[in-house]
Amino acid sequence: MKWVRLACVMMATVLTGAVVVLGQTEPAQSPGGDAKAAEVRLEGVAGRLRQTMTFATLAVLSPTLSDQRLHAQRIVNWLEGTGGRHFVPQVSPEGEIRGLIEEAQALVPWLGGRALDQPTREQALFFAKNIKAFLELALESSLSAVSQRHLDQAVNDMRKTFAYLSAALGWESGPAYLGGVLVLMHLLVPSPAEGGATTGS
Repeated sequence: MKWVRLACVMMATVLTGAVVVLGQTEPAQSPGGDAKAAEVRLEGVAGRLRQTMTFATLAVLSPTLSDQRLHAQRIVNWLEGTGGRHFVPQVSPEGEIRGLIEEAQALVPWLGGRALDQPTREQALFFAKNIKAFLELALESSLSAVSQRHLDQAVNDMRKTFAYLSAALGWESGPAYLGGVLVLMHLLVPSPAEGGATTGS
C-alpha cells in the first residue's frame, strides 16, 4: 500500500499549492454582464467542490486511519470554513477558508438579486437549497468518519461524503431533477448556441 500513501501525499501537496479562494467576489455588473457574473461565481464554487471531492477520494484510498482522518478533517474545514465549530487550523495550510456551506447559503439571497423570470427563479432556488442540503449531509458523514475507530467504517463514511459532494456538484449533461452547481450554472448561463441570456442586466 506504499504507492497509495505516496499518491495521497503527492495529490494533497498539489492541492495545497493549487487552492484558490473562490466565490467571494463578483465582477462589477454591467449591461449584459449578469450571466458572466453568475458563471464566475458558480465556476468558483464548482472548482472548490471538485477539490473537496479529491480529498474524499484520498480518504477512501488512505491505508491508515490517521491518514484517512487527516483528509476527512480537511473536508470538514472546507465545508465549515474558518471559524466553523469543527474547524481545525492545523490541517489547513491554505489559511482562511470560506465554508462551502456558507457559500451555498449565500446563493439564495444572491439569486434573489438576479433579474430572472419567475419559473427560472423558482428552479434556481430549488437547486440552491438542494446544494446546501447535500453539503450538510457531506459534513455529517465526514464528521462521522473523523470519529470512527475502524478504518472500514470510516471509509464507508467517506464514500457517502463523496456521493453527497458529487450530488452537490451535479452533472451538467445529466438529468436536472435535484440540480447541483453545474446544473444551476447551465440554467443561468446559456451556451452561445442557445442565444440570448436567461438573466437580465
